Amino acid sequence: MRILRIVYVLAVVFILIGGGVLISRAVQQPAPAPVPSDTSTDSGLIALPDGATMLAHQGTIGRQLVDWLASGEQTRTFELGGQQFVGRSAEPTPLSIGRLQRLVAMLRSYRDVDITIVGHCDATDDPAADTALGLARAQTVAHDLEAGGIGASRIAVDSRGGSQPIAGGRAANQRISIVLTHHQPT
Repeated sequence: MRILRIVYVLAVVFILIGGGVLISRAVQQPAPAPVPSDTSTDSGLIALPDGATMLAHQGTIGRQLVDWLASGEQTRTFELGGQQFVGRSAEPTPLSIGRLQRLVAMLRSYRDVDITIVGHCDATDDPAADTALGLARAQTVAHDLEAGGIGASRIAVDSRGGSQPIAGGRAANQRISIVLTHHQPT
C-alpha cells in the first residue's frame, strides 16, 4: 500500500511539473482579480488575488474558470472534460488530480465562491447503483477539496448517476461537473 501511495504521489508530481502546470506564490502584491489578456500575447500566467499564480491558457478549463471568476456572473456549471475516474469507481485519474489541485488554488483565492460537485457515470440497468456511484465520486472530490483547505461549508455534493450522459461514450461519463456560485452580498 505504501508503494502505491508513493507511485500515486510521483504521478501527481509528474503531472504538475512535466505537464507545465504552475501554481506558485508570487512575491508581489496580490492582484484584485484575474484579468484575461489579449489572446495574441497570452502567456497564460494568471495572478490570483491571494498572490498565487496559475498557468491557464486560452481554451482550457482553467482559463474558463478564471474568466468566469473575473466576469461577475453569479453561477456557472463547468464540465472538466476527459475521463476523470478509473472505470466504474470513485478513484480519480492522475489527470483529474492535477485539475483538482488547480481548482483548490482558485477556490482558496476566491473565498466568496461556493461549489456544488455533481457526480455522473455511464448508465447501467441499475439506476440506484448509478446514483450511488455518482454520489461516491462527488464525495471523493469534496474530501479532496477539504483536504486542500476548502471549508466544508462551501462544498455541496449531488449525483445525477447515469441520467445526464454527454457525448464521448462511457469513458467521458466517468466524471463530475462543478457548479460554482458567488456568495450574495449581505
